[in-house]
Amino acid sequence: MDNNIKNVVSQWSDVISNRIDASKIFLYVALSVLGVLIAVMSLMSRSLGGAVTLCCFAVGATIIGLGLWLVTNHSRVLCYTPTGSRIRHNKRYVNRNEWSKVASEFGLEPSLPFVGNGELMLDTLTSDDGKFNVYMVSQFVEFEYKVIFGPTKK
Repeated sequence: MDNNIKNVVSQWSDVISNRIDASKIFLYVALSVLGVLIAVMSLMSRSLGGAVTLCCFAVGATIIGLGLWLVTNHSRVLCYTPTGSRIRHNKRYVNRNEWSKVASEFGLEPSLPFVGNGELMLDTLTSDDGKFNVYMVSQFVEFEYKVIFGPTKK
């Protein structure tokens, strides 16, 4: 999650929770265990040649690392607390010329305080049941996206 989304989540902390997804944890831990098994089996096998043993060990170590990285970085999900529904984050890039069309699509203000000519980025946090929607519009200014509108409840 980038800093802008973390700020939005902190503003809505009374209705948004950051929960651990047990199904993902189980899958990622199983992937790590598979990596350990491959690495140990490659080291204990006497029938494999030296290069094959080394390659199998490297694959096992890579799978272990991937599983641990996934557990630490991708095992949490945002949830809308009143309904328990998962919140998804979507990012959409929009040209300024197309903004009025996109604004009407999302029910946002067509006239925003634009700064310069930079591209716009629309971040949305939407619950699966549709009861929670937060929009944030950022504009590319001076080599980074700066928030020019949002967050608002729909």
